[in-house]
Amino acid sequence: MDAATWWLAATVLFAGLWSGLMVLLTMVLHPMMRAQDGPTFARQLAMFLPHARKAPVKYVCVIGLVAAPAG
Repeated sequence: MDAATWWLAATVLFAGLWSGLMVLLTMVLHPMMRAQDGPTFARQLAMFLPHARKAPVKYVCVIGLVAAPAG
């Protein structure tokens, strides 16, 4: 396989990972959180966001989505 094929595979991989994360948030978590009242929602976000901000997968996906198409 040549370099162009590897770049294309990387682009598809990172786009798939990122869209999978978005589907998880919009299709799974959003309906579950919609049923919560305000204080419960705030507590859940307070527990979730510190972990989400430091998740290495998020950074790998974003860097891959920026770098892969440039190849």
